[in-house]
Amino acid sequence: GEQSWDETIQQWMLPAGDDSEPPTLCAAALAQTADGAFYAAAPTESEQGWALMFKDDHEETVLKDDGTEEKVTINEASTLKEVCEMPSMDVRPKYGLWIGGKKFTLTQMKQVSCTEGDQEMTVIVGACKDKTGVVIVRLTTQVLVGMFDENKGQKLGNATTTTTTFGEYLIGLGY
Repeated sequence: GEQSWDETIQQWMLPAGDDSEPPTLCAAALAQTADGAFYAAAPTESEQGWALMFKDDHEETVLKDDGTEEKVTINEASTLKEVCEMPSMDVRPKYGLWIGGKKFTLTQMKQVSCTEGDQEMTVIVGACKDKTGVVIVRLTTQVLVGMFDENKGQKLGNATTTTTTFGEYLIGLGY
């Protein structure tokens, strides 16, 4: 039978390695750039990936430009969609990027060339104050998000390598 996308993400992003090599990510998920809504996530066990990467619409207090606070309903998919549409770091999501109930501040955006062929991926990095971070790889129709946790010894560099490697695989499939 055909393997589910959850299983494919598990295999590429969170492989069961030996204990000497801990995973470079704590979770990963895939969405379409058109809506930013995740349709697959890992770890697959007990749906841990979904727990880390997804939260239903939630109310948050955000700071407005004038310094006053405002209560808004956050739809996480729409914040990721805004990231998918960013032409540059000058245009960021109005309320920030939200994944799994947490706000991530976007820290960098760069073009990364594929090792084969002449295609490029847009890689965007976000950081949360609890020392977790996200590496977002934007493809033509799909967006891939890898989450890493510095509290578990996971580092941005390794997380980026893992995420962009899977991104190249997806480009090879025509995404």
